[in-house]
Order: sequence, then C-alpha cells, then structure tokens
Amino acid sequence: MPFLSQIFFGGTKSPSTSRRFRRIVALLLLWLMLPLAMAKGGPESLVASNFRHERFPAPDVPARERVDDSYFQDAILVGDSTARGLRLSQKIPALEVLSVIGISPRTAATTKLFEHENKPVKLAEKLVALQPSMVYLWLGSNGVDTKDAPRVVQDYNHLLNVLLTALPDTPFILMELTPVKLSAQERYRNYTNKRVDLFNEGLREAASRHNVYILPINSLLKNEKNLLAGHYGAKDGIHLTNAAYEVIADFLYTHTIPVE
Repeated sequence: MPFLSQIFFGGTKSPSTSRRFRRIVALLLLWLMLPLAMAKGGPESLVASNFRHERFPAPDVPARERVDDSYFQDAILVGDSTARGLRLSQKIPALEVLSVIGISPRTAATTKLFEHENKPVKLAEKLVALQPSMVYLWLGSNGVDTKDAPRVVQDYNHLLNVLLTALPDTPFILMELTPVKLSAQERYRNYTNKRVDLFNEGLREAASRHNVYILPINSLLKNEKNLLAGHYGAKDGIHLTNAAYEVIADFLYTHTIPVE
C-alpha cells in the first residue's frame, strides 16, 4: 500500500517506519472492526486468519525436521501458569512467554493484563506493539475448571476474533489443554478429563473455522487410563513437571510451520 505509506510517512518506508506502519494499520483495523464483530443481532461472526501456507494448510501442524532455537526467536507464547512453567523450565529458551496466572480466554480478550510503555494494555495491543513472527496460545484451563467446555470455546472464539483482527497476517498456533490426574478430578469436581477432552474437540473446530493451527499435545502426556501420567503431573495433579515440559518442547521443535 504505497499510497498509505506516503500519507503516514511522506515517502518510501524504511525498515523501522515499516514496522511502525504495520502497528498503526493493525490498531486501526482493531478499532474499526471490533465493534462489527460485537454487533447485536445473532451470534458473533468468526474472523479467519489471512495467513495461508501452500504446503501446510491449517489446522494441522506437520511433523518436520527438528528446528533450532532461531525458529522461536521472534515468536511469542501467551498463557497461564502452565505456560509460565514452560518458561521457567527453559526447555525453549528463545521463545518469549507472556504468562499471567489465572488468565482465561475471556480475560485475555477483555482485560488489561499486560503492560506496554508503562501502561496497562490488553493482549491485542501488546501483540500489535511486539509484532511477533507467530503466536502460540495456551489458554483454557482457567475456564473449564468452572464452566462447561462449549462456553469456554465460545470465549476462545471471541478472543481469536479480537487477535486476528489486530494481527490478520500473523500465524497463530493453539495448544491443547493437557490431561489431569485422578486426584485432581476428585478434588476439583468440574475439572475432569472428559471436560478437557470436550474443550480440545471444540478448540480444534475453532482452529479450522478461524484458519489457525493447533498442536495436539494432550495425548502426549496420557497414560493407559486416559489420565495425566504420574511422572508428568505436579502434586496438584494439574500442573506439569519438567519431564512433561521436555516432551512438549520436543513436540514444538519438531512440529513447525515455515514462516518467512
């Protein structure tokens, strides 16, 4: 859009102004389109990602040769305490993790949980400012613990609408919720593997409809009883051990989308 470049910057864009230009356009799109997505009268329309790979269409992330850390250099993973555990484990040191304890798909879309230039901002604003090469989303556990899976998926659909409006050309990769131990199901009656599985089924459907990717990590950590394997689960039966993060990290290193 050279004519817009001239309007905003008065000439040909340098790399630095090009980055600033993308931020401005993304913010304008977010401001203009979000009210339409939330308009009254019927269910919310779904926003699809503009990112399309000719060889690897969404939603499946292909198994490929293991990448090195440079692949994750400009990527961002957004999540809750489980995602924070991945950062603390240092299994993928180059991957930037934005984690907030207790964050849910609903609060990720609506609440100023992040900071940019010393001001509280919503997730969409934070990501627009950072302009990542790709975004991993690992959310939902703070949701299925109290709500039915379809309701949480509905919140996730709205979150994707917001984020894809802000970053229409950025590849998004959703990560399944991991299973829980029997002890967790007994302690938290609503947080069951049945509900987790229902959520993951809805998440895959959402990925297809939004033209984004999904990583099926749930089955990696299950035992023969369809529960979180003992050596992968922390004491609460929900959070993960270093051994689990090693398995997940290996899966991310070997399941990738080539991004220019």
